[in-house]
Amino acid sequence: MASVEGRLITQARAAALWYETHLADRSTSVICSDGYSIRIEWKREDFPHLTGLKYQIGLRNTGAVPQLDFYHMLIHNQQLDLRRLSYTNNQMLAKRKCAVLMDAINPEHATTVFETSAGIFALGIGSDRYCLGLVYSTDSCLPMSVMQGSLEEQRRFIISNTHMIQSVRTY
Repeated sequence: MASVEGRLITQARAAALWYETHLADRSTSVICSDGYSIRIEWKREDFPHLTGLKYQIGLRNTGAVPQLDFYHMLIHNQQLDLRRLSYTNNQMLAKRKCAVLMDAINPEHATTVFETSAGIFALGIGSDRYCLGLVYSTDSCLPMSVMQGSLEEQRRFIISNTHMIQSVRTY
């Protein structure tokens, strides 16, 4: 039976390969039926944070390898020492993120854009069973987090506006 860490790496690796093929170094334009729009920039170095995982430089917690390096380790199927795997927050949150990651990073399934009072956006995906958290950066948004469940279920966010998505295009 595979360890929890082994399953998390397997899930993260599958999502990283999908991300590399469909999103890495691309932009997604999201147009809403009320005219509201956002653009998402998909950078390779932003992917590992979505998983909730970090890969330590050594066994003594001497810091994490850079996110872009960890991403390349995932997509190139590099053998990883599971003892060096750690978490952005905690193992439970990483398990919840990795379980929905493949679905939550696909903007084609997004139905709703939520604006929050904290200045964070979220795409409701898969009938809002998952949300992709976005942070505004200059003239576009960057993926910041993956959440299981609808944004309304997340008690830490106050939704200030909701926009129904009309079209999504990745280029």
